[in-house]
Amino acid sequence: MKAIEKPKWWPDNPYPKSVFPMERDKYSEVVPDEKTRTALSGMLGREFWEIASDTIWEAVEAELSQVRELLKVAKCPNSCIDGSIPHRIVRGWEQEQCQWCYERKQALDLMGGKK
Repeated sequence: MKAIEKPKWWPDNPYPKSVFPMERDKYSEVVPDEKTRTALSGMLGREFWEIASDTIWEAVEAELSQVRELLKVAKCPNSCIDGSIPHRIVRGWEQEQCQWCYERKQALDLMGGKK
């Protein structure tokens, strides 16, 4: 199975080795007490998670904004009328919901964008 590649817009690691050069095996030497090391790791992990998740979310939001705008102007390939496809039957017309328009609306609603 092929590995999924990160998208081009994925942000770089905000903690590059060039700025934070300490290797993992040195951490025990710098903080020898196991309880202190565990507490410090947890606190730093929370702080780093907040920074990283904010950075990633900003990148995702920018990408979603572009997708939202494209979906708003996308034309239905079914040439439906306001989300329904008319079908001729023996005694008139019957309407069928357009699957493409329905899924487009669901996607826009999930991303916070309206038609």
